[in-house]
Amino acid sequence: MAIKPKCDACKNELEDYGALLFSPPDKKNLAKKWHICQDCYKKLVKENFEK
Repeated sequence: MAIKPKCDACKNELEDYGALLFSPPDKKNLAKKWHICQDCYKKLVKENFEK
């Protein structure tokens, strides 16, 4: 059975390749991972990095 991740931002199932977002590691050297769809990725970049 294929893995069907959901976007952690909009909760929709990823239809195509998306992005992975990793947090900085904590004191135990563990990082969090989020799956992001292409649409949410574009919104994230536009809102936070393009001015």
